[in-house]
Amino acid sequence: MAQRTLPVLFMNLGGEMMYILDQRLQAQAIDKEKASKVMNDIVSTMFNKRFIEEIFAKHQPIYSRRVLKTMFDKLAHASIMRLNANSMDKLYDLMTMAVKYQVLMCHNPKHIISLTLNHLDAILRYVTCSVVRKNVEMAFQYFTQNYRDMSVGELQAIRHCILNFFQDIHVRVSVFLQDEVQHSDGRFVLPPNTTLFPGVETPGTIRFMDASGEVVETTKFHPGQVYESEPGQLGLEIGDKRSTDLGFSIYAGKSAGGGLLETGRATMAQRSPMKAESTRHDEASGDLAKEELNLLAKLIGTETNVKNRETFRLNLFDTDVAEADFEVENKVVEAEDTTVKIDLKSGRQRGELDKIISEMTVSVDESEEDDLLSLMDKAS
Repeated sequence: MAQRTLPVLFMNLGGEMMYILDQRLQAQAIDKEKASKVMNDIVSTMFNKRFIEEIFAKHQPIYSRRVLKTMFDKLAHASIMRLNANSMDKLYDLMTMAVKYQVLMCHNPKHIISLTLNHLDAILRYVTCSVVRKNVEMAFQYFTQNYRDMSVGELQAIRHCILNFFQDIHVRVSVFLQDEVQHSDGRFVLPPNTTLFPGVETPGTIRFMDASGEVVETTKFHPGQVYESEPGQLGLEIGDKRSTDLGFSIYAGKSAGGGLLETGRATMAQRSPMKAESTRHDEASGDLAKEELNLLAKLIGTETNVKNRETFRLNLFDTDVAEADFEVENKVVEAEDTTVKIDLKSGRQRGELDKIISEMTVSVDESEEDDLLSLMDKAS
């Protein structure tokens, strides 16, 4: 099931990115026309038709953290909006912690489906371009066709893969801290689950059976909690009502000017000793890195050249002081690691990217060209 996890992870992270950007665009009073262009351009790149077909048709293993972050860095800069390095780090931290919390709260594995569809519904509400909307609707249909008939065990395996991916990531988020669902060390509070899946009997009954298996006596007891059954509505159509609100914006109703992320991550004393080992393991396999970059190239087929375009800077921090504090607290000395070097200078990769550009459904300026090599040089 690890090879069926990527679409779920990608679309949920994408949905959370749209929530955060929408909140900050409103908080900074960005012109509505510019804000709409940003949202449409990012969704257009995120749901590139060829890329979506690729991740559903070819079951890819889940990306390493580094490659996935590079991908969303590219997505965030697919329009006229610009984020500095600290704001991009903050954006990605907010995305990962929101998805981690929501997947953690999927006590019923089938909620993974509803969670993803809620995010896709929200993305559709941000889109005003008909071509982009069709691509998102296509992704919606691909997702329901591939996941609707999965068993509870298969969906639970996907859930475990996502939670393993987020293991040892503990970032303090002010929204979670205010709602008292997160501890000061960045770990989540897990309340008892009192919602029963469809078909599950309410706890509190003991049956005594004879040698032949017939029930001869039944007694009742109080299980210590009050349980209720959920309707189990997956909502497999666009805009359907679903039995969970996981996937809705956690910022809805919050002050637009309020801080979203506590300054810095958990302290070094609170970090897991497995962190450095986990980071080294992410980048250990050259073969996997090449496969990841092949698919990454299909997503970022256009490297936008914005020298002749009017851009604006979006800051995910409320003040410059908060940004400076975040930068200081995140300077962590990590162990030196071996870097996998991949040659991207051959003409084959350029030819592939040129072909992808010609197939893009959303028109871009002729001055815009792809340059995967530049991106990878920046990410090194």
